[in-house]
Amino acid sequence: MMTFNKYIIMKYNPEIIKKSILIIPIPLLVFILIYLIIANPPYTLQNIGFFLIGTIIVYFIYCIIVAPITFLISIILNHYHILNLFTIFISAFVVATPFYLFINFLHAASIPHPWWKMYSHFSTILMTIVPAFFYWICLK
Repeated sequence: MMTFNKYIIMKYNPEIIKKSILIIPIPLLVFILIYLIIANPPYTLQNIGFFLIGTIIVYFIYCIIVAPITFLISIILNHYHILNLFTIFISAFVVATPFYLFINFLHAASIPHPWWKMYSHFSTILMTIVPAFFYWICLK
């Protein structure tokens, strides 16, 4: 008779995965916040507060929408022992594509005709790869 082990050994602890997912957007958001503050010359407290509140709202949206999907994908990949840098990059692009399409629709009221053209901009690729790389670093 075959018995199954009810404790499956995973490569990474789910608590580490959860903490890493919640930490990864912070460096990119801080960099974007500093850039926005420097790029807008009237350094008033109102402008700085506006950008700070906007950054906090983006982080909360990330925690509500993106983090659970990313956690689920990471747990599945971890279960099959294929959670590595390559699969993290692929899942980052899979999760980021609907998010970027939604942001583009809110901004321009249209989706780019060939939707994959949004990845022709270096900034879009960078905003997808940098958090994925930080996530991989946090897992180590």
